[in-house]
Amino acid sequence: MPWNDKLVEDVHRTLAACAMFLYFPVWYLNDGGIGSVLSSQGSTMTTKGAPNDLLGNFNPLSIIFFIPFLSYIFYPTLARRNIKFGRISRITTGFTLAWISGVIGAIVQWRVYETSPCGYYATGCDQGS
Repeated sequence: MPWNDKLVEDVHRTLAACAMFLYFPVWYLNDGGIGSVLSSQGSTMTTKGAPNDLLGNFNPLSIIFFIPFLSYIFYPTLARRNIKFGRISRITTGFTLAWISGVIGAIVQWRVYETSPCGYYATGCDQGS
């Protein structure tokens, strides 16, 4: 195999392109890869008869809504205004939406703790039982 400048540059570009995959484990942890965080969160909330696993259904429902919205409305609107939005920018937008949803989940969890009669020990409390 010839080791020339083109090969070295191609390897460098390939490794640089693969660096974006380093964010996927962080996304997976944020998306519920650790456990059923949403079911646990739902069990500590005042649900007024709604099942605990209802919160876990919002992720697929939001995906069903946002993918067509982004694909058929948002990106074409940017293209009509001559704003180039390539593949990496779209992945970055997806990650941005994911971290914003993680922040919203943290705020909801904070409110659960603030309004729970057990405070920050809401998941191990027997007061509501």
